[in-house]
Amino acid sequence: MKITKLIYLKLILSSLFLINSCSETTTTSDMPKIMSLSKTVAVVGDTLVISGYNFVSPQPIGAHAVCGGTQIINYISWSDSTIVFLIPTDAVSGQVVVIVNSKTSNELSITIHKNYFPSSVGNYWIYENFTLDDQGNKNLNSRIEDSTAITLTWELYGKYCDIYTHNYDFSTKEQYYYTENGKLYATVAEIMPEKSQMPLPIDVPKAWIVIADPDSLLWEVFSQTFNNEDIEIPNFGKGKLTGTFALKMEKGEKKPINTGENQTLSVMSQEYKTLYTFDGNIKVGIFEFPLFFIVTEHRWYGENIGLILQRLDSKTISLGGLYNYKIIGSESGMLRYHVSQ
Repeated sequence: MKITKLIYLKLILSSLFLINSCSETTTTSDMPKIMSLSKTVAVVGDTLVISGYNFVSPQPIGAHAVCGGTQIINYISWSDSTIVFLIPTDAVSGQVVVIVNSKTSNELSITIHKNYFPSSVGNYWIYENFTLDDQGNKNLNSRIEDSTAITLTWELYGKYCDIYTHNYDFSTKEQYYYTENGKLYATVAEIMPEKSQMPLPIDVPKAWIVIADPDSLLWEVFSQTFNNEDIEIPNFGKGKLTGTFALKMEKGEKKPINTGENQTLSVMSQEYKTLYTFDGNIKVGIFEFPLFFIVTEHRWYGENIGLILQRLDSKTISLGGLYNYKIIGSESGMLRYHVSQ
């Protein structure tokens, strides 16, 4: 009799275990599951695709995604396996989750940067430009207005990029940039100074370099070493140059800047510096002189606007007292803009 009761008890416990297991399976089988994100590093305004399953289609009432702490309201599309939307302006780095019928999915991490480099064709900016004296003051009589517009997308050096058409003093110049994972890229040629400003015998490569990187503080993008290279020195003829020229980028401070006409628009801006450096010597005849300099150009990019202020510091480079190269400082400030991210 006791044996029979024990057998019945085991059967009951086994049944309860099976029921409980089935219940758990039913609960987890319809949980929303994120398998991947189309981007793990993105900027505000980018399109994000969440791939997975059990998102349920059509979208149930109350079902939503959360991206970087912000609940998504508007969706490009919603299906059982994909959710597509634009990353909103108030999203920050954090987690992406999907909530369907009060069930919360797993989390995947995403890094989100503010959009300092909006790059849609049709965007344009109008600037006023001044030369600067040795103390960094504007020469008001030098004022010139110019404009820059994104006019076309093009392929250059293996990358699709945006053509920025720059209209300045009755002339037109095309410049090439592209953005990727929150970074801004330019060609070496776009960043190198004019020969009249820095007459070094530099071989400029046809290559892309990172000129703005929110995740780095200081990085070198190009260098060239000279060994007794000829260099023309005004009033003295040829000299011999030995040393290293380096082009470096530096992330500066983040702060609000007043811009626009009459400086009435306050914009949170991130500074990036371009450092033109040389460390070596120059030889004229039997005389050898040390040559070292750092020339700094500053660029401030405004959130959801782009470049709002650019400044080249005035600098005098002395060639051992034989001749002084004068870097003429300049400043370009934004007056008006039209940007659609």
